[in-house]
Amino acid sequence: MCSDNAATKIMMRGKKVRLLPTPRQEELFWKSAGTARWAHNYYLGRQEETYQAYLKNGKTGPRYITEGDIRKEINNHLKPTTHTWLKEVGSNVMKQAVKSADKALKKFLRGMSGRPKYKSKHRSKPSFYVNYESLRRRNGGFHGEADRPKGGSYTQGYRHAGYFIAWVTEHIDRHFLRKLNRSCLEVVPWSWDGAVRFALGPEYDIDSLWQQYQLAMGDTTAE
Repeated sequence: MCSDNAATKIMMRGKKVRLLPTPRQEELFWKSAGTARWAHNYYLGRQEETYQAYLKNGKTGPRYITEGDIRKEINNHLKPTTHTWLKEVGSNVMKQAVKSADKALKKFLRGMSGRPKYKSKHRSKPSFYVNYESLRRRNGGFHGEADRPKGGSYTQGYRHAGYFIAWVTEHIDRHFLRKLNRSCLEVVPWSWDGAVRFALGPEYDIDSLWQQYQLAMGDTTAE
């Protein structure tokens, strides 16, 4: 925090986390983003219907539905019948999308921002809320050994590299992942070999380390 005359400025710092999802997890991410977009649009649509009915009835009756009532409508009436696909993602996805849309509408009604718009599948940024406090990190992803690709190379994609990194972290250096991330800043130009030497020391090289991993996992045999 720093002071600028009578005004106080607050510096907010954040972290970007790169996820390496399995194909199944990636599918759930896209479904969650779609559910959040639908819930946002459903909220705005119900509010518009309610307000138009209020005007049509001579400005009598409700002109606004609480976000809690809309969530109950979705959970108690739509999810069990016509919108069973909502059950495929976490309940917090729909809940937070409705609450965020409600917050945006209230800011508009108070003159603090523009009118919230409907979200488009092709033009809006895919996003959704997840209860991060319930997440737990597991080495090798959520599917364990059954999902680990056999053989190949560390350059063949995130699953090959992810299991390799998890093995190095467990068997050689528990701080390997943190050091590997740091190498993106320290090793210029970056390379796998340079990153491994930075993280583990000059006695290591990426190809020998990969071969050691393959031997340990039984994917190859010593010549």
